[in-house]
Amino acid sequence: MDNRIKKRLADLSERCGSNILFDEPLWRYSSVGIGGNAAILYLPGSSEELKEARKCIGETGVPTVVLGKGSNVLVGDGGVDGVVIKLSKGCFETVNVKNETVTAGAGVHLGKLITRCAEEGLSGLEGLIGIPATVGGALKNNASYRSAISECLVKLSVMDAAGNIRWIEQNELEFGYRSLFLDPVDIILEAVFSFDRSSKEDLVDKIKAHFKAKRKKQPLEKKTLGCVFKNPQYGDMSAGRMIEASGMKGEVLGGTKVSEKHANFIVNIGNATALDYMSLMEVVKNAVKNEFSVELDPEIEIFGN
Repeated sequence: MDNRIKKRLADLSERCGSNILFDEPLWRYSSVGIGGNAAILYLPGSSEELKEARKCIGETGVPTVVLGKGSNVLVGDGGVDGVVIKLSKGCFETVNVKNETVTAGAGVHLGKLITRCAEEGLSGLEGLIGIPATVGGALKNNASYRSAISECLVKLSVMDAAGNIRWIEQNELEFGYRSLFLDPVDIILEAVFSFDRSSKEDLVDKIKAHFKAKRKKQPLEKKTLGCVFKNPQYGDMSAGRMIEASGMKGEVLGGTKVSEKHANFIVNIGNATALDYMSLMEVVKNAVKNEFSVELDPEIEIFGN
């Protein structure tokens, strides 16, 4: 990593009063506790600062990735020899409510948004409780349980590589199963949602019921990345059921294990590496392919070395 980009970003961070970390272990920012170091971890506090940072980075050609809650991303053991941007400060973690309309920064924890909506008597996202994601990450992956986050979306703002910000209406966006089709260089900054009115008491009861049901079926208390594979588009069997029927439930490889509670979760059972995780993914994929002639596609994103 060129020290000149480090100095430029450090100077920018100091001027703006934000945070920048060098050679930072990314396992600390991962829900599965796995990942090598980032050459630079940058945490801007405003869109203006992010724009300037992207300009600095763009002039050097240094690779850049955006990290949300780290709940759907596996970082390689060799880390990221580039800049990792994390939107978790300043305007990126704010929630503003006006009647039935809610504006949330991309770095807002999804649980915080759901709780705030319940306090305001606004219904629409309670089924997503328990998903350890940020608003930006949830939108990028079109998080869903009973209903999808995209169904409540009005519009979102994104920043392109040149620092230009634009708003995109919901009907202009292409959402898919666990996906949102955006230009890879675009970074989600904030989103505007519209919700229905409901009883606060009913919402709290629904949130508790959804969380209880998920906790019963999913290893929410363990170090995982959530569901590892997408459900096949055809047939009536989920990826989890296929993995279990292939005899993979409880399979151990290094520091990773296929959850005995839900077979589409891989758990870090202690000192797991990204290589352990990816190797177990491959074992599971091969088992399902041999049993069902189905090629499972990963739901998680893998980046770094």
